Amino acid sequence: MIAPTSSNGTGPSRLDFVAALVMFPAVVGHELTHALVAWPWVSTEHPRDLVDRVVPPRLELRYPSGTPVAVVVTANLAPTIVGLALGPVVVPWALSFSLPVAAYLVGAWALYTRPSGDDLAVLSTLF
Repeated sequence: MIAPTSSNGTGPSRLDFVAALVMFPAVVGHELTHALVAWPWVSTEHPRDLVDRVVPPRLELRYPSGTPVAVVVTANLAPTIVGLALGPVVVPWALSFSLPVAAYLVGAWALYTRPSGDDLAVLSTLF
């Protein structure tokens, strides 16, 4: 049985680990969408330079001075924009599967689409 908390009360539990592993593809897709939209404007020579942390995945996009605010906003909201645009196709498709698979697919879509705290924090510094 998977314990809801770690045995010593500190750190992530096995349940946290399993949840992170299961949803890893959605989080990676979310971060890659940021990178694809921002790539023409970010100041780096190698994609590996964008990786801020691996677990959970996070990219750090560094824009040169003078980058239009619209570019930064669009890159930070890109997964949300793409996810909402694809929602009318993805959700009915996902619901065509058995309940466990449908729940996973809808959950993954929601996780991909929802802006992270980091996405919103960058926007709050601009406005």
